[in-house]
Amino acid sequence: MSDYQQKVSERSKDKVFRRLIPFLMALMFVAYLDRISISYAGPNGMSADLGLSAKLFGTAAGIFFLGYILFEIPSQAMLLKFGARRWIARIMATWGVVQALMAFAPNADTLIGLRFLLGVAEAGFAPAIIAYLALWVPARNRGAAITLFLASTPIASILGAPVAQILVSTGTGSLAGWRVLFFVTGMLAVVCAILVLKRLPDHPRDARWLTSDEKKHLIEESDVERQGHRSSGHRFTDALKDYRAWVLGLGYFGLAYSAYALTFFLPSLVKAFQSSFGIGFAPGTVIALNATPFVVSLVSMLAIAHFADKFQKTGLFIMLAAAIGSAGSLISAFAQGPLTTMVGMCFIATGFMSAMPLYFNLLPRFFNGAAAAAGIALVNSVGLVGGFSGPIATGWIIDATGSYRLCWFVTAAIFLLSGFIALLSDRFSDPHATRGPAVVRIDPVKAPPTS
Repeated sequence: MSDYQQKVSERSKDKVFRRLIPFLMALMFVAYLDRISISYAGPNGMSADLGLSAKLFGTAAGIFFLGYILFEIPSQAMLLKFGARRWIARIMATWGVVQALMAFAPNADTLIGLRFLLGVAEAGFAPAIIAYLALWVPARNRGAAITLFLASTPIASILGAPVAQILVSTGTGSLAGWRVLFFVTGMLAVVCAILVLKRLPDHPRDARWLTSDEKKHLIEESDVERQGHRSSGHRFTDALKDYRAWVLGLGYFGLAYSAYALTFFLPSLVKAFQSSFGIGFAPGTVIALNATPFVVSLVSMLAIAHFADKFQKTGLFIMLAAAIGSAGSLISAFAQGPLTTMVGMCFIATGFMSAMPLYFNLLPRFFNGAAAAAGIALVNSVGLVGGFSGPIATGWIIDATGSYRLCWFVTAAIFLLSGFIALLSDRFSDPHATRGPAVVRIDPVKAPPTS
């Protein structure tokens, strides 16, 4: 590559990261805030108003993932037909409407039904973003791009607490605060859908902010990458029939189980400190406590991703993150006060937040083309069975035992299962696949023809 070509490459990368990544992070922020808003609504009036036990609350939280799982792969197939930009906008508009309708749920059954539809509407969102990034970011930079994109999930958890607290405190006589939370966050997603259509170009050739040389460079680089990559399959159905994608999905299951067992019950756990330990906290302190595990995990997530790239040991660093999460679960199980409980929560959040982005770096060792898109959808779908079962199992255990202790023992074991699967998958990955830094290699999803 000549000096001029190198300069063009760096300029195009800088522009893409500056123009697209922050906006895509904002979209993921809204998605995750909508997904976890129920965790803030529950202890702030929703559970009392609708008569939700811990088990019913866990069902309402977890059934989102059942809808998501059932429609994840069909959604990814439609993405290939309509193009990432249009499909992302469709996803956001429909889930925003469903989220807003939750504000008017009169009973538990309606809430649970709407949470299921919310999962149906949101299905395929994160894989669609990853497919869209493949149009713009070369393989050597895509790991960093995806890590930054997924970093918006802990940011949503950090900022979600004060945002949710403000919204739930603005209720009126006719609309309780938790209903305001659902309505406002739903409408925010609809606004974002409009911005996606207006702001995101379909393809580098449509970006007015790229020069002709920069457009040519990005298109040619993706073509070379697609032609040069060797893997076990490239058709959409290849990934669905390959046992390795299912095994990786099982590993991702453990991370999602742990992630949503913590995320959905953390606000309730913090609120229960007074009854558990006889200690109460001011509202500002409660917000800080809810945010702390995700502040720690955000820093850890970026650091572990950096070292996984540096040492080219994706599976090893997933195992390390899983071990940290497992240790945090055991600390939480034996905690005798708020401080040790919060230390455990920080370790758990570090475990799943650091391991999740790296898991998607294992798939392209086996698949490319449409198979890579299907593989991401399959791993996410199988994994999010954990998102469905985690809150439900956690709620059931709490109701049955009156304690969180058994929940954390289960989480500790599941963390280790996920780590071992990643370690073995990395060790025995396709020998023909490129063994470079831990970056995702996905053939771009073709954009629809310009009008």
